[in-house]
Amino acid sequence: MFQKFDNGIEGRGWKITSIIGPIGTHAEIADWEEATGLPTLPEMMFGKNDLSFVHNSGLSISLNTIDALKLVDDKLPSIEVAAAKVWQQGNSAKLIELQKSGTKIHPFDWTFTTDFQGTITGGVVEETEEEINVAMLQKPDPILFYNENTLFEDELADNGSSEITIKTRVMPSCAFSLMRFFLRVDGILFRIYETRIFIDFTKNYVIREFTHKELSYNAVVEKLGEENMSKVRDPQAVSEVLDVISKKREKISPQ
Repeated sequence: MFQKFDNGIEGRGWKITSIIGPIGTHAEIADWEEATGLPTLPEMMFGKNDLSFVHNSGLSISLNTIDALKLVDDKLPSIEVAAAKVWQQGNSAKLIELQKSGTKIHPFDWTFTTDFQGTITGGVVEETEEEINVAMLQKPDPILFYNENTLFEDELADNGSSEITIKTRVMPSCAFSLMRFFLRVDGILFRIYETRIFIDFTKNYVIREFTHKELSYNAVVEKLGEENMSKVRDPQAVSEVLDVISKKREKISPQ
């Protein structure tokens, strides 16, 4: 029923593929800067990385680096702190080079915050109240395919962390993927965007859930406990104590 291949698995009408590549070369970085419209990219930029779900109906969902960074805001964030100046100083050579070449540098969100939820083709998206079937995910079924993928990472000039990671597992009855954007600005705040994709193989649609969480840095430290400061670098531990700002669920069906 299912057939595994080097970087994915196929079955029940779906082909799920995870492409994991190295950090980009100088030439690739230049191409990716042009594609995203950003004057500079995250320190660890995996521009070819992609987690895709393709159905035999033509519906496809792609979680990829370039499309994620295309949604980085083209204006400066509200996080106007000393860290922003440090980041600019750390990238001053690149910014000066761009200015000398006559390139117009637009201000942009130096934290690389993006609410990317996947690129959909061949599908119709509508709001739904249907929740992800957690009971199905908790069943002791064998895991046929498990994968972890990273789209980008940046340490914000040693003032925090910004990253997108994806974890995916496929079981005989369903598939589930969690894409998490994690932002830590030391002394200021934590922000998380979580996109969950759930496929029940007996149904002809996908459930996508998007959650925005946020809380001040000091409040998170207080909740975790100062004796557990190492946990501020653990996205899962931080996610469990953040305030939920918003949540939405959508049904994605083939056209």
